[in-house]
Amino acid sequence: MAAMEIRSLPVHELYSRWGTGYDQGRVNNMQGLDNTEMEALLAKFLSLLPLSDKPSAVALKVIDFGCGTGRNTLELVATLPGADVIGLDAAPALLEVA
Repeated sequence: MAAMEIRSLPVHELYSRWGTGYDQGRVNNMQGLDNTEMEALLAKFLSLLPLSDKPSAVALKVIDFGCGTGRNTLELVATLPGADVIGLDAAPALLEVA
């Protein structure tokens, strides 16, 4: 058997290579972990926000750092109507999907 070279790559390059296939219906253990953590952490995150039923002169602004394909960014948009939600990621291939 031929020896295989193992190289270390920056995380953004790995996600760029994974890119368009990340959310395309294949088994993706990262998504399962992400879904579990989002369920647990979204409620905690929302409890820390200064939310009110009263109209405010300043809209809530949320930045999703490492948004990937935007799966959780869309969840934030749905959960926080009227908020300015921005997704940022270092992997252009994932942003193209988003």
